[in-house]
Amino acid sequence: MRRFTIVLLAVLLCMATLGMVTVTAAASPKADTVTSATPNYYRNFSQSYLESMTLTGGYYSCLKSQAPYSFFWQDWYGVKLADLLDNEVGLAAGSTGIRLYAVDNYTLDLSLDRVRDANSQGLYAILAWQAGNSGAAHQDPPLPLLTSGGPFRLAIGQSPNVGDYASGGTPNYNLFLKSIRAVEVQPLPPGVTPVDPTTIPADKLVVYGNIKPFSIDHIAPTSGPLGTEVTVSGNGFYAAQDAGYVTFGSVQATEYSEWTPKEIKCKVPDGVSGTVDVTVTNSEGTTNAVPFTMAEVSVPPTVTSVTPDYAVENGTVGITNLVGTGFKTGATVRLEQGSTVVNATGVVVVSDTRITCTANLAGLAIGKCDVVVRNTDALEGKLVQGFRVTNMCGGGAGATLAIFGVMMGLLSVAGVGGFRRKLRKK
Repeated sequence: MRRFTIVLLAVLLCMATLGMVTVTAAASPKADTVTSATPNYYRNFSQSYLESMTLTGGYYSCLKSQAPYSFFWQDWYGVKLADLLDNEVGLAAGSTGIRLYAVDNYTLDLSLDRVRDANSQGLYAILAWQAGNSGAAHQDPPLPLLTSGGPFRLAIGQSPNVGDYASGGTPNYNLFLKSIRAVEVQPLPPGVTPVDPTTIPADKLVVYGNIKPFSIDHIAPTSGPLGTEVTVSGNGFYAAQDAGYVTFGSVQATEYSEWTPKEIKCKVPDGVSGTVDVTVTNSEGTTNAVPFTMAEVSVPPTVTSVTPDYAVENGTVGITNLVGTGFKTGATVRLEQGSTVVNATGVVVVSDTRITCTANLAGLAIGKCDVVVRNTDALEGKLVQGFRVTNMCGGGAGATLAIFGVMMGLLSVAGVGGFRRKLRKK
């Protein structure tokens, strides 16, 4: 037991003496999470992720003056360093330059102008990982392909035809590094410690320092109904979605039309209600939250029945039960008969399914008309030919009215005579 305790203490002591930056393996081709007291100042890229970025390069020549000496003059291709810093990472305000760390602890400082500007041949500073087929290596034996000791090396386009290997190559500014492990963006924020490049695996590259945190800056729009496409803007999203996702409250979005390091476009998923927090999650962790409010979807009302559903022409009718769905406070009611429109008065929205109102039928002809309910959002519902305008005694009562008129002496003599002649014929 005592021996076990001693061994355990030794293991814990070794773990305590490890460097500040630790990179863990990940199934994702994106960055691993770098363990640090200030994780927002670190971004960790895998070899496969960097090699998935757009290739750029050309005919380079460089010399590293510190042993082991490395010199080449041939076609090289890789990741444009400016793209990595400006697009994938995002430099924070006040950044002054970068320092590159090689696995052999060799370092090199570059200004941001040097990183972003091309030489007269159009060559930019790149992290090279692929050799071209043309050109000749000015080294014996030739410089090996980048398959061992780390895949990325710095190549910067120099002024053509300056210096050569025989004279030491000093005009080439000694800007060739072997096996780059880290890119430090200066000045370092308080509490951020320079990395130990020897602790970073060969298939990883750490960018850290004065960089923008993995975060959301804003979203647009900030409200909308189900299915609204929302643009999420920020930093550190990575160029490939892979296992990353956007969350609205507790619901993950499933439909994406764009995913870039600084912008994501996705649709509001089903199941979201009210005001929720929008976040982005990937191998870096989860961003800050930005609120999004679900907007109520406007649906047209419907009209299914009217009571009463008829009235005498030129009269006034009190509609006691106009039934339907989706009625909102402030709704209006009207009767339409061709181009003739009668607007109801005294409209009361009793509930979202019932309305009462009064309509003056003056101007409407005998026959049917449409009943229309219009909400304040201009959406309407219509019951086609749902109301009928009748004569004094209603439809089909003409004969009864004539007989009643004869009995009461209301019809003319000619009318009565005509009536008698019809009886004799029978």
